[in-house]
Amino acid sequence: MLDPNIVEDIVRKIKRGERIGYKTVQKTYSVSEREARSYVSVAKYLVEREEEERKSIVRKQMTSLKRREEKERLQEEFFLSMLERAVQRFPVPKSIQSPPTKMRRGGEEIAVILCSDWHIGEVVRPEQVSNVNEFNETIAAARLELYAEKIAELLELQRHYTTINRAVVWLGGDMVSGIIHQELLDTAILLAVEQTALAGYLMAQLIAEVSTLFKEVIVITTVGNHGRLSKKKTFKTHTINNLDYVAYQICAFALRNYKHIKFVVDTSIFRYTDIFGWRFVFSHGDETKSWMQIPFYGLRRDFAAKQAINVYVHSGGDLTKAVQPVNYKVVGHFHTTGIIPDNLGFIIMNGSLKGVDEFSFKKGLISRPSQFFFGVHRGEGVTFNYPVWLDKDRKSVERREPSRYEIAVPDVWANMEV
Repeated sequence: MLDPNIVEDIVRKIKRGERIGYKTVQKTYSVSEREARSYVSVAKYLVEREEEERKSIVRKQMTSLKRREEKERLQEEFFLSMLERAVQRFPVPKSIQSPPTKMRRGGEEIAVILCSDWHIGEVVRPEQVSNVNEFNETIAAARLELYAEKIAELLELQRHYTTINRAVVWLGGDMVSGIIHQELLDTAILLAVEQTALAGYLMAQLIAEVSTLFKEVIVITTVGNHGRLSKKKTFKTHTINNLDYVAYQICAFALRNYKHIKFVVDTSIFRYTDIFGWRFVFSHGDETKSWMQIPFYGLRRDFAAKQAINVYVHSGGDLTKAVQPVNYKVVGHFHTTGIIPDNLGFIIMNGSLKGVDEFSFKKGLISRPSQFFFGVHRGEGVTFNYPVWLDKDRKSVERREPSRYEIAVPDVWANMEV
């Protein structure tokens, strides 16, 4: 009887490619010639059977793979044929029809023009901000002319879709550079009184020009922090004791003969205004606290606070009475243009006329000079909204000299033409 161990050893050698004959087996394992021949025959048979089994497995796998590939090919052909039949159901249009020139939304919209953070009187020298910006009263007037032109252009575009005959202009504070920092006093070209006068007349010139685009204009105001006359913030005299307030009165007085312009120079720190049934709260924004120079969280907390005050004010102190909630909060102060969604509405942020200065440049807070312009529809709230960039016009040319607005304040202020 053959020894299984010898058979396995001979099988391993054959698999390694060794040439095994009966004489080698007879000598290696000390068996007879007849036994050696049997060992070799059995080992070769086992090796051949194992190889045949392996080939059979490979053939089965190849057959299975071919069947799978054929099935996938048939599925792909079926899918493509179904897709082809489906696509053929849609006729190819002969031409694309352009929309009608006038596609009315229905009703009308009120344009809202934001004006804040002009910082009239401040000087930004280009060499101190790597030549990315320059600012003085001449450039300010040129940018305001560009603002009026872009408002007219955007208004013409929007009037293809809706009727816009009325406007709200918000004068939102920090219209003057002011005297709250010593370096502003040291570097300003204009004294605080001159800043106030020029800011008032520039506001008047801008409002007078854009008012020609509307049948009715309402001007509302809130003061900023740069115009205050005290070093520290005050609350009891925050509005009246402020150069912004004086500039607004100058502007209103200069436009007293414009019967279609109505001024509401507010003495409140912030102002609630309803526009087409949507409630807005306007404030300069300096009451908002930032976290790590990020105002986002503070703006949302302040929005919630304005909601609470809104309930108290408009319910007459009766907190059980339902009142219209605040839908939009409008601020300046942060020199950044944009819209932030909130749970109860939206926060609209206005930019600045000045753009980046030495302080913001050092802090890495870069912003282009801009103001915000949007529309309010009775059924849809704020619809079109544009950040209006004021450093370049349509030809990518920077405006450096005004062509229409006066910046030389005469000795007798009433002599300045508006």
